[in-house]
Formats: sequence, structure tokens, C-alpha cells
Amino acid sequence: MRPATTALVYMTLSALLIPVGDAFAKEISRVSSIEPQVIAFTRFFIGAAVFVPLAMASRGIPALTPRFVGAQLLRGVFVAGGIFSMVTAVSHAPLADVFGAFFIAPAIATLLAATILKERVTRLDIISLTLGLIGVLMVARPGAAMNVGLLWALGGGALYGCFNAATRWSAAFAPPLAQIAGQLLFGALFTLPFAVAGFQSVAEAPFFLIGSGLASAAANFCLVMAYARERAAVLSPLIYLQLPSAALIGFAAFGDLPDALAAAGLALIVLAGLGLRLIARLRAHAS
Repeated sequence: MRPATTALVYMTLSALLIPVGDAFAKEISRVSSIEPQVIAFTRFFIGAAVFVPLAMASRGIPALTPRFVGAQLLRGVFVAGGIFSMVTAVSHAPLADVFGAFFIAPAIATLLAATILKERVTRLDIISLTLGLIGVLMVARPGAAMNVGLLWALGGGALYGCFNAATRWSAAFAPPLAQIAGQLLFGALFTLPFAVAGFQSVAEAPFFLIGSGLASAAANFCLVMAYARERAAVLSPLIYLQLPSAALIGFAAFGDLPDALAAAGLALIVLAGLGLRLIARLRAHAS
């Protein structure tokens, strides 16, 4: 399988897994008194417990140079803030609505990739992102009286876009396993001081916490693997697959059924993220 195709597969898996972790977080908020900072910390702790030993066993951790440590610290800040924001958001608003506001992320990632990383952004990239944003608005339909959960989701999306760009920038500094281990370790360290006071509540929903942590770690690993193989502008539209995934999970787990306009928006998102890429590939092969 070619690197570009492999990157698309990894990005798709990441996009489908991320809402799973947040669905677990939403259920935790429904059935327990566990606070968002505790959920965020346990995600990072579980992920670090899995991936740090894997990275060490595979000798994937490079020398702890200032460049490597600084890159993982930066990514850890972004992902810690993003996950805390999203966990808070899903406790206040429906899953699909949260992901609708969250989808400021691809635009920010592409903007940073173009302006800071100097990556090429094609006309197709711009069309794909624009159509995807229109589809998101059709699904989320944000109003003037925006739910506080959607404000948290908007902040989480902004941080996630920064995290995506930082992941692409640091892809050459270390192997993927070292990257994921670094972000999870720093994420755990950054959220630990805020979570300590709530540790006694962990016993209220331990299996949901484990599920949330494993889904989040797997999603972020796929993300790192994808960005090690392809440009951020190419991969960013596929992030939109998180929204139909969130809508399906929201219906299956919480009974939230998208209406006709939302369903049309989901179809447009899929067209923007996958359809245009498929058309471009077919044209490239034909020529």
C-alpha cells in the first residue's frame, strides 16, 4: 500500500475512533460525578501506560534533545487543553452538536500548515474544506444563544487544529510511537494537578474510563501515523468523518436522531472529505 493511501486509512480510523472516546466521556458524565479533568487525566494515563512501554521496547524513543522534548511539550499542551474542552463540552450538549462546533479544527490546521509550515494548499483543498464547513453548519446550526457546551467545543476544536499542525511539524523529529508516548505523558502531567482532588470518584465508572482512554489513545496513534506520511492540507478534510461517526454513536447510545437537514449536511461532509479526493484520484489515473 502506498504511503499516501496508508495515511488516508490511518486518518479515517482516527476520525472514527475519536467520537467513541467522547461518547464514553458523555456517558461517564451521565452516570457518575466524575469531573472532566479526571476523565481527561485518566485518558492520558491509560494511553501513556500502553504506549510508553511500547515505544521503549521498540527503541522508538530518541535521545531527549531539547527539540524533541519541546515538540512533545507543545503537542501535549494542545492535546491536553483540547481533550479537557471536549470532555467538558459533551457533558453539556449533544454529541453531534459538540462535534459540529469542534469542526473549526480543519480550517485552523490548514491555515497553520500554509502560513507557518509553508505547505502547499491546493484549490481542491480549499473547496473540500469550504464544503465541509457548510455541511457542519447544516448539522450543528449554531444559534445566537449558543450552549455553553458548544463554546467549550469551539475552544477544543481550535486547540485540536493547533495540535494537528504541531503533529505534522514534529513528524520528522521522532518515530510515531515516540510521538504518541510523548504527547500522552505530557498530557497526563499537565492534567494531573487539576485531577488529584477528584480521584476518589474514579470507582464510580471505571470501565467507561478505560474505554474512553483506550479509544482516545488509539485515535491519536492513527493520527500520528497519518501525518508522518502525508500533508496536513490533504488529511484535514478527512477529520470531517468524525461528525457522521458522532451522529451515529449519538443515535445508538443516546437516542439523538439527526433530522433531514442534518442528514443532508452529513452527506455533504462525506462528499467534501472523501468524494472530491476520489474524483481527483480518478482524474489523475485517467491522465
